[in-house]
Amino acid sequence: MQLAKGDIIPTGNFGRLLRQLHQGVPGGDGRVYVLGMVAREYLFEVIRRDLRPKAPSRLTCVFACPTEEDADLYAVENNPGHMKRYVVEPTDTSAETHVAAISHCTMTSGVSFIDLMEPKGRLYWGAAPGDPTKGHEILFSCPLRVIRQL
Repeated sequence: MQLAKGDIIPTGNFGRLLRQLHQGVPGGDGRVYVLGMVAREYLFEVIRRDLRPKAPSRLTCVFACPTEEDADLYAVENNPGHMKRYVVEPTDTSAETHVAAISHCTMTSGVSFIDLMEPKGRLYWGAAPGDPTKGHEILFSCPLRVIRQL
C-alpha cells in the first residue's frame, strides 16, 4: 500500500495480521510458522506484562525502525526489494514506546521453543543488546503520521 504525507498508520496491524493468517494458511510448513509466531507473541505478551507492563503490546502497537540503517537491516530478511519506507512521527508525543533488538524475535527449528524464546523475550523486554546486523525496532502505543516517503 502506498502512503502519502499526512496519512495515519493505525496501531494493531500486526495483531490483526496474525489473526487473519492463522485462519487462512493451509496446512504444511506455512501453518507451523504462523503458529510459531502466534506462540512467540503470546509468550512475549506474558513476559511484557511481568517486566514492562506500561510498554506497548506487540499485538496492539505500531512498529517502526528507529533509523534508516535499522530499516535497511529489517528489509534484508522481510520483503527485500518490496518494502516501502517512510519517515513517521507519533500522533501522541507522550505515548509509550519500547526499542528492542529484532534479533531477540528470531525462532529456530529443532530446539525447545519455550527454552529458546522465553529468555529471548526477557532480553527483548529488557532492552538488551542483540545482534547488530539485524537492527532494532520501536513500538508505539499510538498511531503514526507519515511525514514523507524515503
